[in-house]
Amino acid sequence: MRKRNHKLSMSVRGKRKPRGKGRGAAELPVSGRIFESFRVITSSLSKINRTVTLTSERGKKTQLKLNRFSLVGPNDKILIDSANSSRLFVASTENLTDIIDIIPITPHFERRQLLRLGAVDYKVVIKEVTTQSDIAEYEYLEGFHYKTSSAIVTEEKGESEKSGLTVGGRKTVLLAFLQIGRRLVPAGYIELQMPLLMVKPRHVLFDHGFHHPQRPIRWDEWNVESMRQHVNLIVRIARVVTSPDMRGLGLVRILISTAKEFAKERWHVNGRRPLFMEISAEMLKYMDFVSSAGFHFIGNTEGNLSRVHKDLVSMLKGQKVSFGIMTLQRKYLGQLKSLAEELGQPVSEVLERLRVLTEDMDEAILTSRFNALQPHEWYLFKKVLRFPIPYFMCGLDKPSDEFISTHAAPPVARSNSLSRPKIAARISFKDIRVTSTYEIPDSTHARAIRDCFGLDNGAFRVTLVGPVSVEASSGNIILVTGPSGSGKSVLLKVLDLSYKDELLKVTYRDGCGKAYEAAWMNDIQSDRPLIEYFSERWGMESSISALNQVGLSEAFVYLRPYRLLSRGQQYRARIAALSLGSAPVWLMDEFCADLDPFTARIVANNLRKHVVRTGRIAIVAAANNSHYIDTLRPTQVIYLRHNGRTEVLSYKEYIDEFCVISR
Repeated sequence: MRKRNHKLSMSVRGKRKPRGKGRGAAELPVSGRIFESFRVITSSLSKINRTVTLTSERGKKTQLKLNRFSLVGPNDKILIDSANSSRLFVASTENLTDIIDIIPITPHFERRQLLRLGAVDYKVVIKEVTTQSDIAEYEYLEGFHYKTSSAIVTEEKGESEKSGLTVGGRKTVLLAFLQIGRRLVPAGYIELQMPLLMVKPRHVLFDHGFHHPQRPIRWDEWNVESMRQHVNLIVRIARVVTSPDMRGLGLVRILISTAKEFAKERWHVNGRRPLFMEISAEMLKYMDFVSSAGFHFIGNTEGNLSRVHKDLVSMLKGQKVSFGIMTLQRKYLGQLKSLAEELGQPVSEVLERLRVLTEDMDEAILTSRFNALQPHEWYLFKKVLRFPIPYFMCGLDKPSDEFISTHAAPPVARSNSLSRPKIAARISFKDIRVTSTYEIPDSTHARAIRDCFGLDNGAFRVTLVGPVSVEASSGNIILVTGPSGSGKSVLLKVLDLSYKDELLKVTYRDGCGKAYEAAWMNDIQSDRPLIEYFSERWGMESSISALNQVGLSEAFVYLRPYRLLSRGQQYRARIAALSLGSAPVWLMDEFCADLDPFTARIVANNLRKHVVRTGRIAIVAAANNSHYIDTLRPTQVIYLRHNGRTEVLSYKEYIDEFCVISR
């Protein structure tokens, strides 16, 4: 097992630790324990640590070294347990009684839970970043986020997104590790930051007024003063990232739920605990991954389409800008000026094009106009236009969540899954028998073999499959297995009604009497970006939804051709293509034969979910399947032997007789 250091990353600089009497620290009784009280006067960061300078009431200074993302800042009141100096807290500034609310800093936050995949429970560990090893894993996982990946190549200077290690402001990172065998494998992270300042749907929501029954928090309307006092009662989910190898396991939901626990227990700004959590993201248009974690849709953000042209013109005329949205617009004006100069166009002409682009606020019309631009123009304008995106919130205690539930926008139909209706499928073939009669050619070499083995006849007849019956209905998975050469691929071909082979004689009784379309899980033959291949066939929204459903939600995956994807990603893309098609029967030969065992388990689990949800029938052929059989959980297993012998087994019978589930 990978050794991970979970010891407290805290040390004290100076001659003595801030513990015991005579150090100048005030002793404070809290909940029956004695704490020494200090005030933070400075806080500085290195790559791994946060160094804070404390002062006691008598002016004695002491330094503490904490983990980098510790939620400690200037003027925070630090309490150190007199009985155990490794236990640090921040004193709440909202104490209404003599009992002081204390917010833990150390020991560091960690949660463990089990994630079930098939018949196997995997341990998930979610923890704060506390060690050099954690920093390395965090930087590794950052490479899978489109804004911080080194895969993005640009000729511009200073355009790459900052790493999370360099972003300013209060933030914390929770890392998720999945235990596979004896190793802890980095699986993903969630990043919490300070809230967005100006969000229209939040403003509308909070303008209803709020009064907390237990805390000194109240506003009657959401104006400048109430925002100044209370905006930091919101904590924002800035990023949720999972490793591509771990997509489809439900880790995002686990990360979000754990982040809510962390926020309730440890997040604070100036000693005030949060009441609300927010998230906004473009991907929420296509895939709602937060409602299952208790979030409510509040509305779409305003974007800047209605004001960007007017603001930029005003700034060109000399209007001073110093705060809020206008500060961002000033950045956009600088980008427009530099790019207009690069393209040899007056800024006034560029602004006029911007006005024409944004004069109709209908998003579909604007998107159509935007996509009709030449590449250099598209690149120019995309840097200054912000489209509305979904905004979600949840409460972190009962009063706050009841407030949101009462006043949130009414639920709307969202693209959580494919909008296609569930297919009613059924196949029934009785006594399938496949034979082949082959005329031996009359040649010198063939005569030599016939003579050697004493063969007098000029032809041979072989039973390849059967007799065997195949019956299935919507949501069923049939596993066809057996040794190599036992006829698995032949049986799949027979179940494709369009397949013809003059060398094979196929007989069966059709119990349904109804033709159907069968689709094979074949490689995608295209060198175009994956999103183009899908969108040209099934539309952008349906394509993104289908790709998300199979665990493909990265910008890099969308923009790469199929052949540049990993083999696991290719399997996922092929499942997405099948789910978007109309064929009720899916045929999959050599299923997961070229995948590592763990990826095969995820792909098999993904396939099962899609078959059940869309009502398809999947016929899966694989000789080696014990490492994923429990995640596939076939309805029926057809075990083929040589010379046509077959056994038809239930999943349980097959497991009991043939399999030892790989873990």
